[in-house]
Amino acid sequence: MNVAFWNEKIDKNIDRDKKSLKELRRLGWKPLVIWECQTKSPESLRKRLIRYFKQGGA
Repeated sequence: MNVAFWNEKIDKNIDRDKKSLKELRRLGWKPLVIWECQTKSPESLRKRLIRYFKQGGA
């Protein structure tokens, strides 16, 4: 495995995601990030989405 390649790729992805979220917020959006691992429990995901929308998300 090429550790240097993957570290650089992950770092670039993190930077890209931070910039994207910042731009969305600047435009008035309230983004919600959901990781794949957070979808394994439908009940937990449902509760999170309800909290998000009750707080004025989207």
